[in-house]
Parts: sequence; C-alpha cells; structure tokens
Amino acid sequence: MSSYFSVFPRRPVFLPVVHVSSSKQALQNADIAFDRGADGIFLINHDVSGDELLETFHVIKEHHAGWVGINFLDLSPGEAVLRLPRNASGLWVDKSGVKEIGGVINDYELRQWYQLRHTHSIDALYFGGVAFKYQPAVSNLVEVAHCASRSVDVVVTSGEGTGKAPDVNKIRLIRSGIGRDGALAVASGINSQNIHRFIGLVDCFLIATGISKSHTELDPIKVTELVRRLNVHSQ
Repeated sequence: MSSYFSVFPRRPVFLPVVHVSSSKQALQNADIAFDRGADGIFLINHDVSGDELLETFHVIKEHHAGWVGINFLDLSPGEAVLRLPRNASGLWVDKSGVKEIGGVINDYELRQWYQLRHTHSIDALYFGGVAFKYQPAVSNLVEVAHCASRSVDVVVTSGEGTGKAPDVNKIRLIRSGIGRDGALAVASGINSQNIHRFIGLVDCFLIATGISKSHTELDPIKVTELVRRLNVHSQ
C-alpha cells in the first residue's frame, strides 16, 4: 500500500470536498478545483446514493487524471472498502473504528477493516475520523489518535460541527498522539482567513464550506484565494 508522504511529499495538501448532486455538477466542481491548483478532491454523497457516487467517480476519472478520493456516507467502512474502485486514490470514513468506552480504547473494528484492505490489496490512502463531529466525545485524544494512526494512513478530525474549525489545542494533542511521521487532516471550518493557524500542525485540509458559495457549488474565487494563502504560509 502507498504511504501518505510518498503520494504527497509536499506539505500541506489541499483537497476540496465536492458534495455530489449529479455527475455534471460534480465534474464542473472538479474542474474548478483542479484548474485552480488543488492537490486533488474528495467526492461525498450527502445527496445521492452510493451507486450514483460511483457513477460520478468514473465520469470524473474520464476527464481528470488527478487524485480523486471517495467518502460513502451510506456505507459502513467495511462495505466501503469492498465497493471502492481500484483506481480510487483515497477512501475517507468518518469513523476510524477506534472506540473509547469507559476510558478503555478498543480498536477491534479498525483492525478488521485494516485486514480487509490487505486481503483485497486496496492501495488507496485510508483516511479515518478521530474525535470527529457529531460523534461521542473523546477524553484521551493522544492515545486514541496514536491507536488510530497505527492502522490508517491519515487521521482526520474536525470541529464540533459543519463549518466550525477545531480548537488548535485539540489539534496539538492529536498531533502529539500520531507524531511527526503520521499524517493529520482537518475536515471542517477551514478557510483562507484561519488556515494560517493550522500550518505546521496539519498535513492535509479537506475543505467544503470555506471554499463554497452553496452546499453543492465551489466558489472559484475562494478556491483560488485558499491556494494562494496556503502557498504563502507554507513558504
């Protein structure tokens, strides 16, 4: 399987998140992202079925050779692994499979999905959520993040809700848990005004609200400005 830093040696990485409503709409947004310097995109199916998401993925891959990942919101991680196309660049699941119950950390589900990836020779980068929005609170961020980082390629976290940036101290704790050799992504609340606060702590930014003019439409001007700010602060 590929490692994150072999795929993305330059840090940090910008992956716009396209909320798919149709193949035509998603392709238009993919064009915006790739034409304005994004490192790739994630497709996510808030509004369509998993089957429609897959159809859209194949349409986009016919037009773009770049990095394209998938988040199946209507499938379990195990089901998502089995349905992932061979040419998909990444798979993102909101729940990594690491649970903290009564202060005890259990990664049984994550280890099952990790084995499933190996069994089916899935080469796509695996992004797994830790302390993610709308999920039970995590008391020991350092240990949970460390546990997840042993089996996912990228630990993904978020703020408390859609469009809300995470607390920087939360990011520092998760970074401490995964170390500098692990990859950390943030998937909520990042925009061109606040991204500088996370440079040096975060390897990958998964952004939708901060670069959009509606739920399903990226804003070309905001995408361009985000790329510019990211390049400035990364120098």
